[in-house]
Amino acid sequence: MFHRRAGSYGERAADSMTKTTQRQRRLDAIVRLGRRFKAQPRPSWTERAHFGIHRVLRVRRAKVSVSYILHVVPPGGGEGSFRSSVMVWTTAKRIAGKAPDWTPALARAHWYETCQRVLRRYGYRGKWRRSQWGRFGDFWKSHLDGRSLEAEIATFDKIQAEPWQSWATP
Repeated sequence: MFHRRAGSYGERAADSMTKTTQRQRRLDAIVRLGRRFKAQPRPSWTERAHFGIHRVLRVRRAKVSVSYILHVVPPGGGEGSFRSSVMVWTTAKRIAGKAPDWTPALARAHWYETCQRVLRRYGYRGKWRRSQWGRFGDFWKSHLDGRSLEAEIATFDKIQAEPWQSWATP
């Protein structure tokens, strides 16, 4: 089987532009569908709509993945129509077949507590949960309306600008 090696900068840039163009087309289609349904009497949908941004950071030599997600919940969802969440995953090594737990370097620096405190300052409530892949932060915020949810994108930018590397208990 023939494997093509990464080409010139121009080829990589063209591939990147194609992905961006495909992504833009999909987002444009969602906007058009929303406008069409809005014009219909009593529009509805059955699934939650999610829009998100995902970042991977290096913090004290640990890999930290952060997902910022906007949620539009169908009517009758019972939890409010507009919500946002911040999910934080840290990596920890599996020890003798046991599920990984806290990442030691982050725990020693009290990074988890500081992360939770910083997110709380932005209105996010939640806690660190355990999974078979390690600890993850599950933080949520409710919004009154679509404009508030849309404005949350600026909050995501502020959270991303926080000094993740230097978080520690003062």
